Amino acid sequence: MSTNAGTPARVGTSRFRGPALVVTCLAIGLGRAAVTWPHYHVGSFDDDAAYVIVARALAHGHGLTSVLPTGVRLVAAYPPGYSGLLAPIAWVSPTAFGVMRLTSVGLFLALFPLTWYYLRHRGLSEPAVTFVLVLLALSPVLGTYAVMIMAEVAFVVVLLLTLIALERWEHAGRLVTPAGVVVIFGAEGLLWLKQAALGLVVGLVVWLFIRRMSRKALLLGATTGALFLPVLVARKVEGTNLVGSRYSLEFGSAFSGNPVHLVAHAVSTYVNVTFPQTLVPTSVSPLPTHGVWAVALGSFGTLTTPLVIVGFVVWWRRHRDATSVAVPVYLAETLVFPFTNERRLILILPVVAAWYVLGWVAVVRWAGARVGRMWSYAWLCPAAALIVLVPQFGRDYLYALGSDSSRPLGSPYMALLAQLGGPTDVVETDYVWTTTLATGHRTATDAYYATTKLCYGPSIETNLIGDHAAYLLSAALTNTGTPASPCLLTFAATDPDAVRLLRTSHDDASVFELVGPGTPHPAVSDLMAGVHPSGATLGPARAAPQAPGDPGGPYAVTPAVHGRAVATWSWGYPARVSQVSVGTVKPVGTGRVTRVEVQLRGPDGTWNTTASAAGGVGDGGEVPFLLQQKAPVVATALRVVSLATGPVSLLDVHALGTKSDHSANS
Repeated sequence: MSTNAGTPARVGTSRFRGPALVVTCLAIGLGRAAVTWPHYHVGSFDDDAAYVIVARALAHGHGLTSVLPTGVRLVAAYPPGYSGLLAPIAWVSPTAFGVMRLTSVGLFLALFPLTWYYLRHRGLSEPAVTFVLVLLALSPVLGTYAVMIMAEVAFVVVLLLTLIALERWEHAGRLVTPAGVVVIFGAEGLLWLKQAALGLVVGLVVWLFIRRMSRKALLLGATTGALFLPVLVARKVEGTNLVGSRYSLEFGSAFSGNPVHLVAHAVSTYVNVTFPQTLVPTSVSPLPTHGVWAVALGSFGTLTTPLVIVGFVVWWRRHRDATSVAVPVYLAETLVFPFTNERRLILILPVVAAWYVLGWVAVVRWAGARVGRMWSYAWLCPAAALIVLVPQFGRDYLYALGSDSSRPLGSPYMALLAQLGGPTDVVETDYVWTTTLATGHRTATDAYYATTKLCYGPSIETNLIGDHAAYLLSAALTNTGTPASPCLLTFAATDPDAVRLLRTSHDDASVFELVGPGTPHPAVSDLMAGVHPSGATLGPARAAPQAPGDPGGPYAVTPAVHGRAVATWSWGYPARVSQVSVGTVKPVGTGRVTRVEVQLRGPDGTWNTTASAAGGVGDGGEVPFLLQQKAPVVATALRVVSLATGPVSLLDVHALGTKSDHSANS
């Protein structure tokens, strides 16, 4: 079975068995993608929104130096390779997210025949390749990326095509061949898809030098560098960090501490977490997390990294090719990345899965040579991985089985932000791309990053002012289940100049508008701040805190008299009201709200309706919120009139504006 380095092995198997296996794994993988599809929502990863926004820009003919709606230049974002693939779809329909996701599914399905062809021609036996394909088909990580608008699956496809072509180029006598052209453009494609591919490309060049193919190595290195040069030149001209805005920010944060500790922590994470959680995740739902079975599964998962290492040794001795150098170089590169997780391994998953299977076989055969014919059952060991993976069928790898990701697009909080202000008004958020995609607003994140280093009010305020933030979004958009920065949420919830317009259980979100000195709304204030509503009592019901440190706050509860519940806030002077909003109006107990009207009282005492809904407001209501923005009108009070069969509770009712000229003079 063994082959010399770089020499393709003959595929000694039935011509029908391979295709049948590939088709079977295609069906399993397609079923896996179909079950996972409804649990992932566009925008829940932020990076997927980045690819969509860049694809839209490219579809409209924008160049590398154009400014994106987020306020950063296109060249400063991720390399535009994958967005370029999506650009034709975005040109036909900017919101064709389903078609974009189907592109990932199609690329995912292409992995199976490519992996089969690549591994069999490297000399792996048919049983070994079978288990590799099954691992890929059942992988929660790969199955999730198969339905996401992300570059990872496309990257793996290009990598396999490059490796297959490289094998042919190595055995060609000429310097320039069709296979060589595929390798050059494949290596360039990897860089244009993911900058992390640099380690792999360097590894491919080093491999050619090791194979004493210096001319081919120099050609590959020079052409790859030249083809990526436009991105680097554009970044240099625009004054952007050469590694891009995202990576420069993350690397800067990571290296603010001890680089040696960073690398040591990355190695430990790879060994104990990343390899097991990518190949055979054992400490997740629906698998047991307590008791003897949890211990057994944990022990099984602990074996993952040592087995991959053993498999790499077997690969080097029997099946070695460019991945023997490129993958270690790539992994070494990622040790300085701030996050060591499944996204690092998915880019090389077919190779790592092959090493895992080879490791199992080698260990069992070694043991079998000492205790009898145990090697005959070697295939039962990698097959044990199926006990771990089958129960997770359809699981989004970031969540428990059956759980959904956050759903920002179409959410109440994004809908409110989309209606507030204009496109140039900045929203402070940890999800800059998703928020821009959903709302059309410019976004910033300095205040969020500041709280990762120090939870200090003056520092937060300085960063909000530096970002020119007009609004702030706090939401549980990641798989942690809590808002990204409880510190920032506490600051906003307790700052009188941060007006909470909406809180919703949908992704546990709150929307704040920043008013007063130092904000883009310096003359605006919350006219109802500190005003007790007449006709209502505060409490005892209170809004649930969204995170530790959030005070929540009491509901205003007003009784229904003759079917009308009225709560009135009077600020006692004429003011120019420019915005009125209501976050929650709901019945208390078993009552029912059939209509809600928000009215402003003019200087002459006349009440005028400015917003209304045919039912309750907020979660479970007829509308998710009420918002009215228009040319300022002079008013002295606001009231909420609800047609209801019982008491009504109200929360986040606000009138924003300035004192009128008359009141200011007086």
